[in-house]
Amino acid sequence: MGFVTFFKSSSLLATVSAASVVAIFVQIMLGAVTRLMGAGLSCPDWPLCYGLWIPLPSMLSALPNLDYTYSQILMEWTHRANAAVVLAPLICWMAFLSWKSRQSSPVCWGLGAFALLLLLVQSAVGGFTVFDRNSPWSVAVHLSLASLLLATTVSIFKIARLGGVAVVEKTVAVPFLLSLIVLVTIISGAVVAKSGSTLACGGWPLCNGVLGPDFEDRGQVLHFAHRLLALMSVLGIVAAAFYMRALRHPAMLSVIQVFMGLLVIWVYNAGTFGSHVLVGALHQLFALVIFASLIWAFWRPDAPR
Repeated sequence: MGFVTFFKSSSLLATVSAASVVAIFVQIMLGAVTRLMGAGLSCPDWPLCYGLWIPLPSMLSALPNLDYTYSQILMEWTHRANAAVVLAPLICWMAFLSWKSRQSSPVCWGLGAFALLLLLVQSAVGGFTVFDRNSPWSVAVHLSLASLLLATTVSIFKIARLGGVAVVEKTVAVPFLLSLIVLVTIISGAVVAKSGSTLACGGWPLCNGVLGPDFEDRGQVLHFAHRLLALMSVLGIVAAAFYMRALRHPAMLSVIQVFMGLLVIWVYNAGTFGSHVLVGALHQLFALVIFASLIWAFWRPDAPR
């Protein structure tokens, strides 16, 4: 099915929810790049940035003792602007359309209302992360809510594509458990990056030449836990793919993700700043695609009665 045919044949709810999925991906990736650039606090206030709606270079030049480059400030501001100008209106529109379809698709309406609630909570948490000085735990909560919003929006998109009538798979426990493990893995990766533990375990698959971490070293424990979660994710998805055809694409992506993880370690050890931002962002992108693919596998068409 071609791109034009897709939008002609789909409902407006499917189109808006698809756009919302893309906007959420962009939002999470902007957050990842902001974090990897060390720019999470480059706008120290909220919702403005240094008291400005748009932090232009000419305005920032008048401020004394700026600790961040303009590219860092611009990245954090772009992250906020996308949330306010693009993502929030799309989610509100999607929720409104799901409300309009509440008679024919009550499941979509329930998910739409939940997406709207997540958006409101996420907005408040986004501001709190700034006031909390971007602590690892507040970043983890922020990313968790964004991932839940992604899962909800992907579900609405899938159900809308199925004509608004869908049920969960009979084997829904499998993709649900796997998606939960992947979600925890994604969050742990963000905590590892935010806590400065990316290089705590040198080498792979060993941690500094030994099988396990030094349990007195918090950074090694965090890093090694992330690796164990990633291993559980990959092995679980690949094993499940032998029994569930819908999981074959996530299985292939999870294998590629292993090599992406190796590339992250190699690039970080090489110490190239620009490359580590790019590779780290791609590593998170692959994880998000795997997570979304597992959520997509939740739903199937409702069999005629």
